[in-house]
Amino acid sequence: MKENCFLYKDKFKVSFNGEELKSQNKKGESQRINDIYFGEVEVYFDQYEKEIYIEEEIDTINVTYQGCNEKGFCYPLINKIVSIEELGNS
Repeated sequence: MKENCFLYKDKFKVSFNGEELKSQNKKGESQRINDIYFGEVEVYFDQYEKEIYIEEEIDTINVTYQGCNEKGFCYPLINKIVSIEELGNS
């Protein structure tokens, strides 16, 4: 993540066909803050990683997230389709 930016914990989701995939936090701890838009929320600063468990053959996953910078500029909800094949090559 860029400096002075954070992701909302409850806005970070990885799914397939509308169902959230099982995951485990791999790196990064959430912190509780008083956000000017959402009140008391948990966020991730610096970096965050999830390990995703895929129990069936799928080609792509849907990654959704939203964050802000500490100056109060918030980004819209972002939704990305990610190729599993590309993930395996990184």
